[in-house]
Amino acid sequence: MISDFGLSRILGEGTNTMFTACGTPYYVAPEILDPSRKGYGLEVDLWSLGVITYFLLAGYLPFMGESLPEVVELITDGDYDFPSPYWDNISEEAIDFVSRLLTKNVAKRMNAKEALDHPWLKKEGISRDVLSGLKQMEITNTKIKDLNNNNNAKV
Repeated sequence: MISDFGLSRILGEGTNTMFTACGTPYYVAPEILDPSRKGYGLEVDLWSLGVITYFLLAGYLPFMGESLPEVVELITDGDYDFPSPYWDNISEEAIDFVSRLLTKNVAKRMNAKEALDHPWLKKEGISRDVLSGLKQMEITNTKIKDLNNNNNAKV
């Protein structure tokens, strides 16, 4: 389980929409950043899971820019990729899992049940993908620390 209880909210009967723009910039879903939105739902958590999984597999975040406005633009555009050599040793199933979570269109993004049923999570080779990503983290850890120091702000 992954949670930031400082930003958590219990949704009850009849409460399926949230309106507060909050979250850590690199992990926030595009619908939270959309000023024309009419609220957002639980799908934002699946987006964040996609960002975390991407980070664990590649060793760097999918939306990285020189400034916070650039990061926000990348997120709102859904602009990310799987560049070589970082993704060369990552399975197609893992890439599909991340892609289906980092889907800008909320209606097409996997829900929690679909994510849990995804073939990659049921595959034995999942640890190989994660270990490959952990090795990449050693390479890019300094870059991430620098970005966090320069852009330590909340959305």
